[in-house]
Order: sequence, then structure tokens, then C-alpha cells
Amino acid sequence: MSMYLDGVLYKKMLINGLSNLINYESQINELNVFPVPDGDTGTNMRLTLENGVNNMIDDSDLSIALKSLSRGMLLGARGNSGVILSQLFRGQSKYLKDNEKIDAITYANALEAGYKLAYDTVINPTEGTILTVAREGIRKIKNEINQDTSIEFLLEKLISQMEIELDNTPNLLKVLKDAGVKDSGGYGLIIIYKGMYEYLKGNIITRIDSNINRYFKKGYVVTEKKNIAVIAVSPGDGISDLFRELGVSVIINGGDTLNTSTEEFINALESINANNYIILPNNKNILLSALLAKKMQNKDNIYVIETKSVVEGYFALQMANVLDPDITIEECIESMNEAINGFTNISLTKAIRDAKIDDITIAKGEYISLLNGKIVKKSLNKIDLLLDTINMVDMSEKVVMTIIKGFNVSDEEINYLEEKLNELYPDLEIGIIDGKQELYDFFLGIN
Repeated sequence: MSMYLDGVLYKKMLINGLSNLINYESQINELNVFPVPDGDTGTNMRLTLENGVNNMIDDSDLSIALKSLSRGMLLGARGNSGVILSQLFRGQSKYLKDNEKIDAITYANALEAGYKLAYDTVINPTEGTILTVAREGIRKIKNEINQDTSIEFLLEKLISQMEIELDNTPNLLKVLKDAGVKDSGGYGLIIIYKGMYEYLKGNIITRIDSNINRYFKKGYVVTEKKNIAVIAVSPGDGISDLFRELGVSVIINGGDTLNTSTEEFINALESINANNYIILPNNKNILLSALLAKKMQNKDNIYVIETKSVVEGYFALQMANVLDPDITIEECIESMNEAINGFTNISLTKAIRDAKIDDITIAKGEYISLLNGKIVKKSLNKIDLLLDTINMVDMSEKVVMTIIKGFNVSDEEINYLEEKLNELYPDLEIGIIDGKQELYDFFLGIN
């Protein structure tokens, strides 16, 4: 029985937790409600924890070990689930900053501090997610922990209560109930703690080889000192070329299956010398990592424009004209925010799994369209689907439509689409760009 926890033991437990997470990575990914290929929960959590463990200092002083773990996780945080996971452990680290070793009571207090910091970090906390599982898991068992409690007992009770909370997540979040699944982030958190608990029981978990793609592309960097340097995330070579033409200084390849990490944003910020920096995340799943990078740099000259698609990023760049040497940062920020105000986003991709979203039953391989981030339609014909989705938008005051096509769109399909759009919206200015992105057939913006 372990009555105390120090840095050496904690790291060994966490390595076991990471091994368990790696083994369950694909299973966690399969719990994702949305069948779109834009970063899976299990992969984001694994990459985040992996970076933390790899940077964790071997030290018996728990506070030192946790500080290095926390920094590694912050830098490696990917996607919303990865950022939240990093904050759960960062909260523990901050609470235990003066502790060389701890008992179960102190550990329980640290777990509580972890979920509180995570809630403070998330812009709009949603119940029925990893946040709920983390909070209720410790809150409901804390009164059972006393000076005679072992670390094993604490983790056993914690895991048991977290599983109860996980089973309840569909009752708190309708989209989970409609899809017939439990929250994937909460499940991933339980898997980590189960691995930690198994180490204390003497069970070392062997990692199963994963086929997850761990290849990271390097971003494109321009090093002239600039007044305003723009950093943008791009999922395709054509989009990257377009961004460069519009004055982007650093391009980070990403935004689809592998979400950009906090560290990649920090590296981009540090790779160029400028008076002011603007980050365009261009994906809602990357926004938290961008905001975290800004926070960690602790500088007033870093601005994050909350672009949720590459088309929004394109519009923002067009409006701001960052290549103008006389433009001020205030004018640039104002122009970018004006460009995306009232913006309509449409994207189209293939479903990567069976799913039920609201009243839409989706089969793997069917085309699905998203209107402002929400799945609204499905079809076996991508062009008809795109036209039907555009028809859902009130076009009465719209003047511009920009379409970014992917690799899997033929010239014949584009010609047909352009012909139909010109018939339907003769007064609309329509532009078509070859984005060369792989997973999304279309990104479309209307303003």
C-alpha cells in the first residue's frame, strides 16, 4: 500500500497511464460524436500526455517532476481535449508547487484544483464532457479520503466514480445521447488513471503498436523584421500558397486530422522578429491551443483572430492587407474582425464513421455538409449536397462567395457547380480557389 506519492513514483504511474492511453487511442477516437476528419480525441490526448511525459524530469521532488510535466503538456497540447487535459495536470502542479511528496488528502485537493483551473481555461465550459467527469469524480468521493487512506484507495474510488459520471454524460449532452455514445474525453481521462492505478497494483502495461500517423510537417517560415507578422494554419498546399501571397509570414501545416499544438504556435512566434503578431487558427479545434500559446508568451503584442475556417482566414487577410507598410495593428485587427463578422461557413467532407447527429443518420463514406460547424445534410453526391446546403443560407444581402476545392474534386464537378451557382445567384461575386487540401472536398465562405 502506498501512503505517499513522490516524483519518482508519480512518473512511473503516469508512464503506465500513457501506455494505457496509447492502447485505447483508437477506441477513444471511435467514441467521437462527429464523423468529420478534424482531429480525434484519443490522438489529441495521447500526443499531449506523451509530450508531457517525454519532458518530465526524473526527480523525487514531486513539485519539480510535476512542473516539467505540466510545461511539456502545455507545449504539446492539441485540440480542445488536449488543452483541457493539460490544464487538469497544470492545476495539480500549481497546487503542489511546494510539495516534495504528498498523502491521499493532499492528492485529492490537487485533483480538485486541476478541474477548477480547467473550467477557468475553457471559453464556454460544457457539461457532459471531460470537465464534468473530472469534477464530479473527485468531488463526490473527497469526503471518504482521510489520513489513513492509501493512494491506491483514492484512485480506485476516483476511477469508480468517474465511470459513473461517464455513464451519465449522455443525459447531460443531447448530442451524445443522439449518437448513442459516452464522452470520449472523459473516457480517455479514466483510461489514464486506470493505468496509473494498475502500476500501484504491480501491473506494468505493455504498449500495443499503433498505426496512428505521427508525422509532423514543418511550417513555412519567412525571417524579414516586420511590423506585423501573421501566423496561419493551413491544411493544403494551395491554401498555403494563397496565404503567402496575402502576406502571411509563418504557415503551420495542419488543421485536419492532426491539430496544431501549442508548441508549434510558440515556435512560430519565436521564429520571426516583429513588432506585432497575429495568429489565424482557421479551425475551431485549434483555437484553444492558439490562445494558450498567447498566454504562455505573456506578451501584449500577440493577437488571436478567432477564425474557424480557412475561408474566414482568407477573408480576414484580404480585408486587412497586412502587406501595406503603413497599416497599424489596430487597423489590421479591426479589419479582420469586420471581415469575419456575420460570415457564413460551409464545409463538405466524407463521413469517417457511422453516426447519428440530431435527426440525421449518417453512414461511413457518405458526404456530409457542415453549416457554421454544424452537420446539416448528407448525400452520395457532393455537388448536389453543396448546392442544397448553400440553399439553406439567406442570400439576400450576401455579395461574395469564395470556394476552396480539394484534391478529390474533378474539373467536371467544378464546371457544373460554377454553372449552377451562376444561374442561381447571378449577382453574386463567386471565386473558386484550388486549395489542394486532402480531407475536405470544399471549404466555402459567404459574406
